[in-house]
Amino acid sequence: MATNPGVIVLTKTQLRNTQLHHRLDIEDNIGEEMHIHYKNFRMDYTVKDFLELARACDDALINLQKHQEGGEDKIEIYLKDTGIITTKGIDIIPIQSSNNNNLSDNTPIKDYLIWKDSDRGLDLFIIPRHEPWVDSNIINNSDIIQNILDYTQSNNKIVEIFKLDKNLIVTKNYSDWYPFLIKSSNNWWNPEIFEARKQSYYNRFNSKAVAKEFYEAVINEYKQFSFNTGCYFSDVFPNNILVNGDYSDFRIIDVGCLKIGEAKLPSFSQVITGDAANNIGFIDVNYLNEIWK
Repeated sequence: MATNPGVIVLTKTQLRNTQLHHRLDIEDNIGEEMHIHYKNFRMDYTVKDFLELARACDDALINLQKHQEGGEDKIEIYLKDTGIITTKGIDIIPIQSSNNNNLSDNTPIKDYLIWKDSDRGLDLFIIPRHEPWVDSNIINNSDIIQNILDYTQSNNKIVEIFKLDKNLIVTKNYSDWYPFLIKSSNNWWNPEIFEARKQSYYNRFNSKAVAKEFYEAVINEYKQFSFNTGCYFSDVFPNNILVNGDYSDFRIIDVGCLKIGEAKLPSFSQVITGDAANNIGFIDVNYLNEIWK
């Protein structure tokens, strides 16, 4: 039974421009626990849990400041033929996913950075941690991470990965490529480009045989990645596939969804038409079926 001989108030703050109660106090209840009093709530933590929370909040504040300023200008990355290098950014462009709640696209907005390296001319895509994130069984195994980095920087159609840890993913940025499927969360283009990309899609896949050939190529890349790394991409919809201008080449990109295990293979319709991911009508499935007759 806790004796609770006294309370030490570690901080006492009055919230401003808020509703309900204005209290924000943090207390050390000696012999008991840590209490955070926020408005009308009291949250109880063990000392260990409180320290974990404090460290997480501290990291969040630091990262928030970095991203508001366009991100850090130096990041360590791994190059297969060189090793660990420090890349310095000379042009750092923040972007966000463009989720549309009106389309039941209620996943959290994600922050990214496009990064131009000053020394080697690298064009990089920076993904700060968001939830869900890479399987912790991957993050905590340096051998698996090294294998993934080496594999993706080899001759295949997985996006080149240069850094993969608990806080950050760094990949190659394909600046003149587009998502295979444009949906609400990645619709960064004006109506003219949107329509032009739709036409490029129909030009490429006006034959079902070509669509099947593309599908088989994607499936082969999923299988080969799983065979060589012991990991798989858990989100297999085509918004996570980049294509060049005429859909003749592709890269699989959603590194944040990596998990340990064998490949979970998507269906033909998942890859080629997007199924439920096709939430803004980028692909007209009825029209596609008509031209496939």
